[in-house]
Amino acid sequence: MNIALGFWGIIGTIFSCIVLSYVSIATMFGPFIAPVLVLFASILFRGDVGRGDKKLFEHKLAIFQAIGSVGGMIAIGVGFTFPTLYFLSPTDFHALLQNKWYFSGLLGITTLIAGLFGLWLGRLYSRALLERSGLRFPVSVMIHETIVAQDHKADAKLLVQGTSFSLITCLLRDGLKAGSLAIPSVFSWFGLSKNIIIAESIFGNALALSIMPMVWAIGFTAGMTIVVPLLVGALSKYLVVYPLNMHSLWLPWTFFKPLSQGSFLTAFCSGLVLAELFNGLSRYPGQLKRWIEKKAAEDFSIGNQINESVQMVRSFFSGHADEAVDQVSHWYDRYEGLLLFTLSWSLLYALGFSVFAALFTVVGAMFVTYNICFIAGKIGLVTFGRFVTFIMLPALFLFALTPFQITWLSIFVVVTMAAAANYLFSVKIGDLQKISRHDMHRYTMMGIFVTAAVIGLILWILCTNFELGSADLFGQRGRSRALLINSFSFDWQILLLGFMYGYFLRFLRLSPTMVFGGLLMPNNLTIGLLIGATINRFFFNNKTQHPFWSGMLAGDTLWEFFSIACKMFG
Repeated sequence: MNIALGFWGIIGTIFSCIVLSYVSIATMFGPFIAPVLVLFASILFRGDVGRGDKKLFEHKLAIFQAIGSVGGMIAIGVGFTFPTLYFLSPTDFHALLQNKWYFSGLLGITTLIAGLFGLWLGRLYSRALLERSGLRFPVSVMIHETIVAQDHKADAKLLVQGTSFSLITCLLRDGLKAGSLAIPSVFSWFGLSKNIIIAESIFGNALALSIMPMVWAIGFTAGMTIVVPLLVGALSKYLVVYPLNMHSLWLPWTFFKPLSQGSFLTAFCSGLVLAELFNGLSRYPGQLKRWIEKKAAEDFSIGNQINESVQMVRSFFSGHADEAVDQVSHWYDRYEGLLLFTLSWSLLYALGFSVFAALFTVVGAMFVTYNICFIAGKIGLVTFGRFVTFIMLPALFLFALTPFQITWLSIFVVVTMAAAANYLFSVKIGDLQKISRHDMHRYTMMGIFVTAAVIGLILWILCTNFELGSADLFGQRGRSRALLINSFSFDWQILLLGFMYGYFLRFLRLSPTMVFGGLLMPNNLTIGLLIGATINRFFFNNKTQHPFWSGMLAGDTLWEFFSIACKMFG
């Protein structure tokens, strides 16, 4: 990687952190920034095409987005999570922000350790998710096609058409609401909406179609096979979950008191997660046995480790620095997981977590990271909030956590998930571009270090110059999480119902993890994905039309950032 590319990669990371930190707190959205970075990089490095080095040009685009996009994804996660502290305890929030450098350092260290831990988990899970499972990673495919289309006229034409169609649709949706050409942002199919009156149904206003070109594009790439389990999950909310919660209204007996729909759904989905966990445990003993046999064949004696450490020091001070660096790299690769696990646990313990609360958080982060990466590989969406909830609520139930600890637990988990998911996105792009996974690992690591260096200061500037909770910095996600915590309740009977339903889904050869995604995902997203998958299945040749839909993704993302810029400076 040359110096210029590294410099622009750092600039791209800082840009991603600034924009998405603000966007994620001010709104409830976290748009993909990778398409924007690709289009920006195509302008920066256009000279390589003129010199005839087209492959170098494409590689630079892939590398630039790998460095910059991880900062954006981490910023989204932190922006969704950090405001929780303000809504739980404003006193603790303001006290934390009193010292700019302490806050920036604490958040930076947390981001660095959790980010590197997530990066290691991404590498650990990459074989299962990229090779054995054969996940498509539809967003990665579309970004790759956006990169390739920069140099192919036919594909570039489709890309421009898709981008233009998406921008025009978004303009009609958001920019001409007072005009005769305006289209509603949401069509309610049942119930009563502002402009559309249709018959009442059991779905109320929940069954709605949102005008979201980005979601249509992801559904087109993901395909019908992936979307059907999500649809089953969405229907299960109304045909299984909600009737179970309200069973006392039409049955002569009561198994448990009705809860709020959100609390019941959280407990029920926890049972689904446990069902998937128990179902998968059968293969782990064999894997553990093979791992132990492999490690037993290596010399891990204390004497051998001391000799290796002495040899590294001797090599460095005897002028053989390159050899010493190679030995350090070999040592780090061998113990990377143990080191990062220990650092993660130590960080949480230093922040006042009990021994078992810190251990629960780190192990839980490993589990939810695999699940969010699996879903991201299937449908291309990274849904942070729900997965953080599945660590946060049991932790509240098992341990006495302060508002600060609840918030920092959520930040640690969300940064871990963001780093792992973004790494797998980038690796998939690298595979398509014939860039080694080792190189993509280094580029992602670079982005994590830059993000850790700046994200604390960015959050401090935002939270001290705008009033959190105001229209400028509303903090919708943090506010919702705080309300959930304050109304938290848990019932093991509901957990058992979810567990049983998970095994029933397995009997039907449906993935509980994917149905779980449909249960938690807003219905408008599921319907949007279904529309894209239906178009893929019945109307177009998906091999030739992918650049058009990649343009749809890029156009929607560009419009989101344009809208935010207008609100900030208009």
